[in-house]
Amino acid sequence: MFPALFLFALLDLLASIWFGNVDPVASRLLFVRTYTAYDLASFSLQMWLLYEIARAVLRPAGVWHREAFKALSMAAVAGASLAAGATLLMQPNNVHGPAALELRAEMFASLLACEIVVAMMLSAKEVGLPWRSHVMAVGQGFMAWSLVLASLEGLSAYLGPTHPYYKALYYVRSLNYLVTLGYWTVSLWRKEPARQPISPTLRKYVVALHEKVQYDLGKVGH
Repeated sequence: MFPALFLFALLDLLASIWFGNVDPVASRLLFVRTYTAYDLASFSLQMWLLYEIARAVLRPAGVWHREAFKALSMAAVAGASLAAGATLLMQPNNVHGPAALELRAEMFASLLACEIVVAMMLSAKEVGLPWRSHVMAVGQGFMAWSLVLASLEGLSAYLGPTHPYYKALYYVRSLNYLVTLGYWTVSLWRKEPARQPISPTLRKYVVALHEKVQYDLGKVGH
């Protein structure tokens, strides 16, 4: 159901193992190159996962919920603006050039993901998704993971790579991954509660859309 979730979890596992064994000072060039590749792959998978969550939440009965989609788009624009502002205000300590750009990009992606997930979770009630549904569990875990990651990136920027606790943050990052993965595993293993009836507004929209499609097909047939 969520192929992006599997790839995202696998990537973070490999990254936790790799960066936990690479010295960011002694092997700086290797560290920067692999971290850049990880950032690009992680950002792509995060966006893919967000799309999968949005499709499950906002596309009941096989059609996009127009009003909820508009609200989500507005929330995404507002969230991107807030994330960009917070990212620009961040001043990495003893980190310059590409490394500073990567820290800002990671924080931006984490904040944006968190804000979009919150907007989608607020829309879930209208489409009849119970709080403990699988897609909600994926969204909740992803939101918590993003919040912790954004905090870690901010702390990393403040401490700088020469600080003795800088590398320890990667172990905290690994713990964040394990806790999130454990939450996802338990939540997806449990039986999903039945989906609640969709709201009258959405039901009316789906019926009207179905009637329009039938009418258009009838005109084409004749």
